[in-house]
Amino acid sequence: MKKINFENFKSLTRAYTLPMSVFPFLVGYFLYLERFTKEPFYIIYQLISGGLLVKTIFMLIGLVCAHMFANLFDDYIDVKKQLNKGLSLNEIDFKSKRKAVKILDGTYSMQDVKTVLRNLAIVAVICALYFICHSGPVSIVYILLGALLTLFYPRSSKYGLSELTIGIVFGPLLVNGVCQCLLGQFETEVFLISVAVGAITSILAITQGIMDYEFDKPSGKKSLCVVLNNKEHTIYIIALLIVVSCLDIYINYSNSLLCGNLLFIPIALAIFIGGKLVLSLFDYIEIKDVKFIPKWYFGPMENFDKIKEKHFDYYMYRFYLARNLAVFFNLGIIIALIISYIFEACILPSGTILIFVH
Repeated sequence: MKKINFENFKSLTRAYTLPMSVFPFLVGYFLYLERFTKEPFYIIYQLISGGLLVKTIFMLIGLVCAHMFANLFDDYIDVKKQLNKGLSLNEIDFKSKRKAVKILDGTYSMQDVKTVLRNLAIVAVICALYFICHSGPVSIVYILLGALLTLFYPRSSKYGLSELTIGIVFGPLLVNGVCQCLLGQFETEVFLISVAVGAITSILAITQGIMDYEFDKPSGKKSLCVVLNNKEHTIYIIALLIVVSCLDIYINYSNSLLCGNLLFIPIALAIFIGGKLVLSLFDYIEIKDVKFIPKWYFGPMENFDKIKEKHFDYYMYRFYLARNLAVFFNLGIIIALIISYIFEACILPSGTILIFVH
């Protein structure tokens, strides 16, 4: 092995995609907390006593390890396919310059990758077992479904199901699963919101499919764009998903005076960043001479100067827009839930503010 460090490990596991799972997790978590706005001391007690806090930590660690496992497993399978064709690591060329980078440059051997995969799986399983023991049998269903879909993901593109798989995992499975396992019951409102989160999250995979169309089609990978065989129609679907997701969360919270009004935050962010993404994708298929200049209001775009030097800014600019669309949509929902929770928990029906005596 070459020099192994934290930066190499992050690149190997594509840790830059972790916000795609952590933020949906937080949406589900705060949807759970919102159910106790009339019992704020119950939540405080649960956190202080350690039960909820420890459970939350185990859930997050398990989720992060499972997500990194899924990323690395997908890369491992793709590299192995190319090696089985008789190609050497130096000859393998994925269109995405961030895919399997640390495998192709020899930093990690295939045997090293198997070791990392095994360790990530062990930690994820330990966390899952702890969560099952403290959350009841319903958590078993969600964890098993998550494991099966994670293992299925590398093959899902063969059947044109990769975007749908991502939407299910990071939407209903994660958001609804976290809330239901902690709450102990299924709620239709939470499920519908989880569908919106999953739809927005799947836009990242759809965006990649549009940009990878020329590579995916001859390789047999069936992204949504390849299935439709039309980039423009695929972009229209992205726009539709944004609109439907915004309507979904607004309608579900339209009866909540405070939270319903606060939901203009994720809706505005989704329309603003999503609109830029849609226009940028149309520029992509028309091959316009566009300068890619990151703006702070479109969210973080890490290492963009280095990306420009490698002449890969045309790809990563749109990738970052799609990722930030999902992150800020989820973040907007979380902010609305937190403000609503504090307001409703600290103000009695009579309008009297709770006074905490020290």
